This record gives sequence, structure tokens and C-alpha cells, in this order.
Amino acid sequence: MTGSALNIDLYYPSNVVRPYMPDPKGIATAIANDLSAVGFNVTLKTEDWHGGYVSDATAGKLPLYLFGWTCDWAGADNFLYTAWFGYQGGQPNPQFGWKNDAANAADAEGSAGADRRRGQRRLGPGPGSPRQDLPVVPIVNSQPPGAYTAKVHGYVGASNGIEYLNTVWLSK
Repeated sequence: MTGSALNIDLYYPSNVVRPYMPDPKGIATAIANDLSAVGFNVTLKTEDWHGGYVSDATAGKLPLYLFGWTCDWAGADNFLYTAWFGYQGGQPNPQFGWKNDAANAADAEGSAGADRRRGQRRLGPGPGSPRQDLPVVPIVNSQPPGAYTAKVHGYVGASNGIEYLNTVWLSK
């Protein structure tokens, strides 16, 4: 590679804190430093989370950016299909542009099936596996916190940030 082939813009969001991204600028700076150490010329850029960052990232308009997902349910399909690679209207998700018809079909089939082992096999090595050409680099797995006092009864943590409180009551 020569010259401009090593120049890249790295976007990070402003005006937001996420469980997986508590310091967006600090994380982006650390990544930029690592990339610079191996020969990239990184320009940090930022957009307001609510003022265009989310829509630009999910539309595939940003070349390199920080983004994340806190799961909605405990299943790999929540990340692999819903958030990352599942086709939308028969086309690859524009956020990642990962086109692999065989993997998309296998993931959709595995997600719909009742056989958990079959669903797990679709994540393993082999042709069409996301492991072969993953268009993302996972850097953290967040665990959103939950807290309550001894006055709270009937609470069952969901571990995914979506807490149902219809079974909860308070004692005096």
C-alpha cells in the first residue's frame, strides 16, 4: 500500500454514554493510537448520537466507527441476525454490507428452529461462517448493572437491560 491507502477516518459519537461505550472519545483515541502504531493515518471525527450518528452508521455511510448493541434476548441471533448480518428486504444490512446468501439462509433457519445445537452449529467454522470474514471487530461485552434494596420483592433480572417490573412489589 502506498500514500492515501493508509488514511482513514474513525468516527465516534458525541453526547452519549452507552454500557458498551462509556467514553466514546477515549475509546476512539485508543484505537486511533493502535492503528497509527501500525502505519495508518487516522483522523478522528465525531457526530452527535441523536443528530445523525446513528442514522449515518446504520445506513453504512461511515467508513470506520464505534457502535454497539446491548442484547434484547439471550441468543446469538440477536446479534448476528437482528443487529448485524440479517438481510433486510432480501438485501444485506446496509450498516455492514455483509453479503453471504448461504450464511444468511442458515442463520435465519437456525434462528427459527427449536434445535439449539443446530442453531449453534451455524456459528462455527466453515464456508459462509461469520468467522471467515467478520465485518466488525468486537471489543467489549457489556453487562448493564441492576440494583435494588431489601424492600424490593419479586424482581428477576433479565440480564439484557430490558427489565419487566410487573412482578415486583415493595415492602415497608
